[in-house]
Amino acid sequence: GFIVYNALKPDVTGVPLKRAKLTMVAEKEKLKVAINAQDLTALRALTNSILKYVALAKKVIETV
Repeated sequence: GFIVYNALKPDVTGVPLKRAKLTMVAEKEKLKVAINAQDLTALRALTNSILKYVALAKKVIETV
């Protein structure tokens, strides 16, 4: 949770998004992600981006 959160935080916080809002919370070994979007396209785009970041962070952690 915390390792992935800290890996993603610089890339997802402080980035202005026009049609969606992202919040992340790390709790023990879990990462909770909440997305509020104005439309389905924005929801899908942000969901895909976050999932790619999480998969990459997980792969790096497993490699190290």
